[in-house]
Formats: sequence, structure tokens, C-alpha cells
Amino acid sequence: MPELTYFVAFLILSRKLILIALGILLLVVGLYIISSSTRRKGARRALYLTLNVVIVDIGLRGILRLLIISALAAILPALRAWSTGGFDTHLFFSILAIAFLATMLLNFLNTNARLRDFFSPKAGRKWLNERKVAQAGIIKKISLHLISGSSPSHEQVSRMLRDILDVIVLHVRDYRGSHNERRREVFANLLIQSGDDELTVVLRDSMSHANQYKRPTPVSYKKSVLACGWAMDRARAVSVGMLSEEYPDTSKDKPYESILALPLFSTDGDTPYGCVSIDCSRPYFFQSFTPDQAENEMENSLQPYLQLITLVLECFIGSSLESKQRALVIAVKPEEGES
Repeated sequence: MPELTYFVAFLILSRKLILIALGILLLVVGLYIISSSTRRKGARRALYLTLNVVIVDIGLRGILRLLIISALAAILPALRAWSTGGFDTHLFFSILAIAFLATMLLNFLNTNARLRDFFSPKAGRKWLNERKVAQAGIIKKISLHLISGSSPSHEQVSRMLRDILDVIVLHVRDYRGSHNERRREVFANLLIQSGDDELTVVLRDSMSHANQYKRPTPVSYKKSVLACGWAMDRARAVSVGMLSEEYPDTSKDKPYESILALPLFSTDGDTPYGCVSIDCSRPYFFQSFTPDQAENEMENSLQPYLQLITLVLECFIGSSLESKQRALVIAVKPEEGES
């Protein structure tokens, strides 16, 4: 019995010592913070950011909801202890505090975009600002020509289309979590129908023209043997999971293994006039366990850029299929002389 008394006394003393140590630590930290204007400014910033998290990101209603959830989690153990000796207030408030802090943290992680990107980089937000700036720049170029009534040169049309393909690559890499700058494994290509059964690659993204790739344009293929041909015939996105398996006769020197083909539609019709082909060196990059889910999500997320391509072609080349086919000349003209 004396041993139990000593043990209880030790626990009580230990708790007091811990509280005293915490108090001294907080005092030292407080003195350290107020001793410098820079640290005071940092502490104020941290305080207001914390308040923003509580008031803005989570919100007062959110805090109330979290309190109710935490209270429900805490009241059951406290009521269970009631049957053996009354409502355990200490247990109730201890569980309430732990549950509330835990739910607050989980809610903060769920609402904070940067932390979500850190723990799950496949959220499509790492390069969101870069994409917005690039898209705004493309729209500004289009607007300037439309407002002034001037016709852009061949090089300017080509540059606008190339910029859109570059943004598409950035979007796909971001959306699918391909953030390794040393391994840029995604490419984008613009194809225009050039005959009844022929598609011609008129433009590629900037990376495709790097020294290690040098994928030439224009290049024509039979429409019936391309994923873009399937996409245009079916008027929806089509993907190829592994090129070497689905097309064993394909050349082995291709820098990609999977393909996503997205049809392009005129503003006044439902018949595709061309296609954007997105390639990736990683197999099954555009597919998931649910058939067509990844392809449809990607197509929906890329619609603003696909519409921009149509806008450039129809505003500066023409709205008919024949005039769009002139993109075969206009888009590739700046590349003359490239090896």
C-alpha cells in the first residue's frame, strides 16, 4: 500500500513538474520572440495565418461541426465509465481535446492545397499558376489580333498553336503527377485530316523538337491505323495503354509507349476535323482500373485548350475543313530548314 501511495505522489509531482517545465519553455520562447522585431513580425504572421486557417479555411461552422463530432466520440467512453462510478469528466474532456485536435488537423490537411500537393502531388495544382499565365498570354495574343483586325503571320499562328500544345503537356504532366524535370515523358501533337483516310501531324510541342527527339513535321499517316483515327470516328477520347503490345509492328524507336487521342470539333459541327495526340513514355499512363474513366476526365479537363486550338484555326485560317487543311502549310512553314 505505501508503494501505491508513493507511486501516486510521484505521478502528481511529475505532472506538476511537466507543467512547470512547459511554462518555463513557453516563457523562454516568448522572450526569444519579442527580443527581435523580425521574430515578432514572424510570430504575428504565424498567428494571423493560424487564425485564417481556423476562421477561413475551416470556418466557424466547421469548428462547431468538429466539436460536435468530437463530443460524440468522447461522450460514449465517459458514459461507459458512469456505470462503474459516475460520469468521468476528466476522460470526457481528454478525449474531446484529442479528437478535436485530430479532426482539426485532418480538416486542415484536406483544405490546404499546398499540403495536399505535398502528400498527393497528382492533384494538378503544382504548375497551376504557370498554366494560367501561359493561357492568359495566348488569349491576349489572339485578342490583340482580333481587336486590331490584323492577320497574324505564319510564324505567329504556328507559335500560338505550339504554345497551346506546351500548355497541354504541362497540364497533363501536372494532372498525372509527372513532376520530374529530368524526365519529361509527355509529348503533344496536332493532327489535321488531310484526305479521306489520312491524318497529317502539323505541329508538335517544344520538347518534341529537342535534340534527343527531333520528331519531324509534317508527317502523314493512314487514319485507319492511328488512335487519332479511332477517336475521330468515335467522336470521343481514345487511349492506347501499351503501344508495343497493341501495335507490335510499330517501330521500336518511338519515344513513347502510351497514347491519348482527343478529337477536335469545329464550332459549327459535330464532325471532327483533326485530333490532339498526347504521348507518354510510361505504359498505361492515361488509363485506370475503371474503363474510360481516366480518358474522359483528361478530355474534360483539357477542353479549354482544345477549344483554343479551334479558335486559333477558325479565326486566323478559316472555319471550313478545306481552310483548316491549309494549316498543313501554315503551321509547318516556320519549321522549314529544321533537320
